[in-house]
Amino acid sequence: MPRLKPTPKEINLHMSQLSDTVPFLQHVTAGLDEEALKWSPTHKDWSVVEILAHVRACADVWTYSICVMLVEIQPFLPLIDERRWAKTLGYPTLRFEVAFSTFSVQREELLRTLRELNPEQWKRTCQIEGRNHSVFSQVRRMALHEVEHMQQFQDVDDKLKTKDQL
Repeated sequence: MPRLKPTPKEINLHMSQLSDTVPFLQHVTAGLDEEALKWSPTHKDWSVVEILAHVRACADVWTYSICVMLVEIQPFLPLIDERRWAKTLGYPTLRFEVAFSTFSVQREELLRTLRELNPEQWKRTCQIEGRNHSVFSQVRRMALHEVEHMQQFQDVDDKLKTKDQL
């Protein structure tokens, strides 16, 4: 059983974080053309399109595990590598508008599902490669992961503005 306990306060915090991702991305990418969205500050840095590809792949994989936990009793799932998932599905090569639109719809569907959960459903569990996870732990994981990447999106946007001023 996962050690994390889904309290209403914690659930609300992480739901809020997940709810903030799409509006934040709309704000930080407003007015950027496709060339700017594919630009990266250095060969080691990701572009906005690449960051979104990664965030979207993680959301795909973790959302899948959440849905399986809600429909199966303690399922066993394989560990799916999010980076390989993104590469296999070609996420980094998609136009930002298409990728973002799909991500936005998927996020709304996830939030709608999560808003309907009762306290016991938040505790539903699965094993992924021998490690216990719950609906709550996966939601928390996704939310905290996206918060980390929000700074990365902001950094690329700031560097784009600096680059354009030169």
